[in-house]
Amino acid sequence: MTSTCYRTPLRGNTVSEIFPMETRAMAIAFFYAVGTAVGGIAGPLVFAELTGDGDPGRTALAFGIGAIMMILGGVVELILGVRAEGRSSKVSPRQ
Repeated sequence: MTSTCYRTPLRGNTVSEIFPMETRAMAIAFFYAVGTAVGGIAGPLVFAELTGDGDPGRTALAFGIGAIMMILGGVVELILGVRAEGRSSKVSPRQ
């Protein structure tokens, strides 16, 4: 029994091999800016509402929400994160 392997141009390539460095940099900057804007606007509004009246229960809820968000961020990093330690030294510089 023989098997046929179909190769596509993108199969096995990493993002660094597909997109130029400038495109990757712009995508990173865009998503960082959007995330910072959303968190920087929504965060203070939500937590000011929760902690503004001085109720200890609502203040604890605000801290709990913050802790859950940090835990979720860590879980997402564990699932989607890429081990990139020392990988940049293997890239040849542009000439």
